[in-house]
Amino acid sequence: MKSKLFLSALLLSAVATSAQVSTINENFSTFTTGPNSIPQKGWNKVTVGGSLVSIEQQSGANYLYLDTFNNDNTQSYGISPQVVPSTGSGTLSFRVIGTQGNPPGVTVDLGLVASPTDMTSFQVIGTVANPSSTTAGNHLMVMVPATTKQYFAVRFSSPSKFASVSVTDVVYNANASTLGVADYSRTTKDIQFVVNSKNTALEFVTKADPKKIQIYSAGGQKVAEGKLKDKSFDITQLQTGVYYITIEDNNGSVTKSKFTKK
Repeated sequence: MKSKLFLSALLLSAVATSAQVSTINENFSTFTTGPNSIPQKGWNKVTVGGSLVSIEQQSGANYLYLDTFNNDNTQSYGISPQVVPSTGSGTLSFRVIGTQGNPPGVTVDLGLVASPTDMTSFQVIGTVANPSSTTAGNHLMVMVPATTKQYFAVRFSSPSKFASVSVTDVVYNANASTLGVADYSRTTKDIQFVVNSKNTALEFVTKADPKKIQIYSAGGQKVAEGKLKDKSFDITQLQTGVYYITIEDNNGSVTKSKFTKK
């Protein structure tokens, strides 16, 4: 009997361990939509005061949708699947689009939680205030501090009723700093780049010039934006350090990568 109990404990432990994921790259395209679509595929929700969290389709794409409905001063949370905790080198990013006509004071916080049901442990690691209602919305990337918390959450807050936001392109990497520049540079065959020998520019090899390039600091702040000039992107103004880059092609596809300026 003891051996059976011990085996059962091992099996339960194995299941619990395998439930953790070290990376997430989610645009919700394979999710079922509708008012009761969360929980789904490991994602959960916590709603306060009649607010809504669901997967909804807009303009042909699925989004994690958070809505206050007819409620003032309310919050709602979309919670990730269980992840491998960051050791201090993790990164987390997302794109959020505000709804046109949202009242002022709307905020979307990115944070860590210890449990998918208890939001009292919510630890803010990044914030977007009054997110844009344009198609591009706002992109936020943050470094995740060392933690024992095994979930992250998107918290939507509004001081007034009839407010909503849509979230997509959620990307988590528990150990981003262990990936080298070459690993990221091979993201697609159509877009490749390297830092030149003088550390003054990114040199690209592409079939067609990207539509837009954005560079973010390790803290998630946008530090450069523009287009290529003769297959090159100038980085002379950047300080030494690790940077993250998004490269949007003419079809609207976005490649996310990383480089180090020495």
